[in-house]
Amino acid sequence: GFSDDEFNDAKNFIVGQYALSLISNQDQADVFSFDEISGVGFDFFTKYPDLIKSVKKEEVASLTQEYLLGNGAYIIGITKP
Repeated sequence: GFSDDEFNDAKNFIVGQYALSLISNQDQADVFSFDEISGVGFDFFTKYPDLIKSVKKEEVASLTQEYLLGNGAYIIGITKP
């Protein structure tokens, strides 16, 4: 499993990376237009951080168990380049 601190660090990292993806006007235009075409609305960028922060550790653990560990059919390796 993972600790509460690790989980919160991961969520903060995701939110931070998303903010960095919106630095330039071109980046914003790309994201806003994709969000609009995807059906979530051009203002999704205002909702995204709260959606990520609202994810519960138990939800991630449950999905991990169901999709990654369920039948023991998957192996995941995470390495640094």
